[in-house]
Amino acid sequence: MQLTCSHFRVPAALSLAVLLVACTTRGDVISEEYMTLELDGRSLVLPGSVTALPFGSTRRVHTLSVSAREREDLRSQGFFFQLGGEDLRPGTYTIGGGVVHVNYHGEAARDTLPAVYAANLSLGTPFTVTLTAIGSDGVQGTFSGTLRRGGDGPGPELMTVSNGRFSARYRRDQDGVR
Repeated sequence: MQLTCSHFRVPAALSLAVLLVACTTRGDVISEEYMTLELDGRSLVLPGSVTALPFGSTRRVHTLSVSAREREDLRSQGFFFQLGGEDLRPGTYTIGGGVVHVNYHGEAARDTLPAVYAANLSLGTPFTVTLTAIGSDGVQGTFSGTLRRGGDGPGPELMTVSNGRFSARYRRDQDGVR
């Protein structure tokens, strides 16, 4: 009986191993680049300069920065987050558990600085980023949480980010290395 039972365990274990390898495949995953979110219920689309910067080896990503702007203009509103970990893989990361920093900055007027909101461990604001795919060409995922206003700028003290989604290609240097 024990021999019969082990015959079923081997195929099941092999199937599980194949499934786990497929879920962490580092092949191409990005078909388009985008970042969308709701900021206090207001829909925001950031199509300009959607960028993912991975740091680590060519096979492993240890730190990942993802950013986007409303326009290519540096004064336009934008959103940024950074994840850190030993070997980032698809999964959920939170402040204090992989999410290092989150930043939103509003439109900069001609003579004034933009309103800046952030989430990080020292601010005590909850934020979650879920990597749904991480490949050799970029990353995809979702995000949500709370941002706290920096300084005495205009706007509410806290802002809620919901329904955040992103898909970003890695930026490469002139030699094509990420």
